[in-house]
Amino acid sequence: MAGDINIFLEETDTESWSRSGELNVMIAEEKSRRKGLATESVLIFMHYAIQHLGNLLRGGLAAHP
Repeated sequence: MAGDINIFLEETDTESWSRSGELNVMIAEEKSRRKGLATESVLIFMHYAIQHLGNLLRGGLAAHP
């Protein structure tokens, strides 16, 4: 395993119902760095999020337990 990628989504219960997210990438193995793996991983993950999490993100987390 070269590393990992994580997504964290948060919805704040305030008057404006703000939503925020964070995407983390770690390439742990030095021999795997500087090869474009993080860039490719982020692009693939963003495509997945748009295709499969789009409604969740638009509708809010509370609407999808």
